[in-house]
Amino acid sequence: MTKMLHKQVNLCIENNKKQRTFIGLVLILPQHIYSMHHYLFSYGTLQLEQVQLENYGRKLKGSNDFLNGYRIEDLVITDIEVIRKSGKHIHPVAVCSGNKNDVIKGMIFEITEEELQATDKYEVSDYVRVMEKFESGKEAWIYIGKIKS
Repeated sequence: MTKMLHKQVNLCIENNKKQRTFIGLVLILPQHIYSMHHYLFSYGTLQLEQVQLENYGRKLKGSNDFLNGYRIEDLVITDIEVIRKSGKHIHPVAVCSGNKNDVIKGMIFEITEEELQATDKYEVSDYVRVMEKFESGKEAWIYIGKIKS
């Protein structure tokens, strides 16, 4: 469990050019506790502890879920930094098949806005981030293969 620190402080907040002073107990929480959160579905390398530590500085917690109408294909990675982080030059890529019998198993993680931006940098340009609804009923971001024209 994350250790939480607290102390009594005088906190000044400038709001609409008016200064207000608050005196009281302030909890100092880790960034991932109070930032805006997102759900992210991972079916590949983002489930690896090494990749999570490299990208987010922490191990993510999540729950199993399923996405219908998609299948997994292989994608050859050429970005040296992504290969270094994952240890793999071939990554899975989700492709929309439209076939309800095709199912991808993965994990839904709760991440912060900053972590979502870090994930955007990690995923190579062959992926695009989209919002989908999963078997659990949750909506989450997922990186899928770009449609080739």
